[in-house]
Amino acid sequence: LGVNIGFLSVLFAFALIIGALALKPMIENSASGVVLLARPAFSVGDQIETSEFRGIVEEIGSRSTRLRQPDGIVVYVSNNQVLGNPIVVYSAQDSRKGSFDISVPSDTDLDDVTSALMTAITSVEHVVSDPAPAVQATALTDDAITLSVSFWYPSTRQTGATVVDGVIRATMAALREADIALAVIDAKVTEVPSSTPASKDDKS
Repeated sequence: LGVNIGFLSVLFAFALIIGALALKPMIENSASGVVLLARPAFSVGDQIETSEFRGIVEEIGSRSTRLRQPDGIVVYVSNNQVLGNPIVVYSAQDSRKGSFDISVPSDTDLDDVTSALMTAITSVEHVVSDPAPAVQATALTDDAITLSVSFWYPSTRQTGATVVDGVIRATMAALREADIALAVIDAKVTEVPSSTPASKDDKS
């Protein structure tokens, strides 16, 4: 028939290469899915952050992981992307830490302000006693003393924003009641998650 066997062989090999390249992402995602299911770094219900996305894990599939972001948008992240980058698991710990700095006049009695703030913080619902809240002086100038306020709360999406808001409001109320002027407040939540590509079993 005059068929060029060599040409057909090259064409067949080329087709195999193209097919392999086309299937590579699918194969990699499926393999990553098997790894995630066999040795999970997180579980459904955990709050995680990948290199690009953050949300609650709703499903771990064979090729992708479904996340619901804080704004309600659902994102499907390829398992290869999840497994190939560091994973921040915010709900891996029982508690998260919240903290913020405030500045009070330099002539403020530190014992009085510390007592007032500690009473206010511990009165807020969901603030845990272990680890205990803390109020610590971290800087001093001619005009002001900087205090670092820290507290811990359960690692759940339902309580986080509510607790932080409650502590800040309680702090402001305590300072007003004690007639302590507030120079500056720099409120920022500092979360203490677990960042690891390993499985939960490895962390125990």
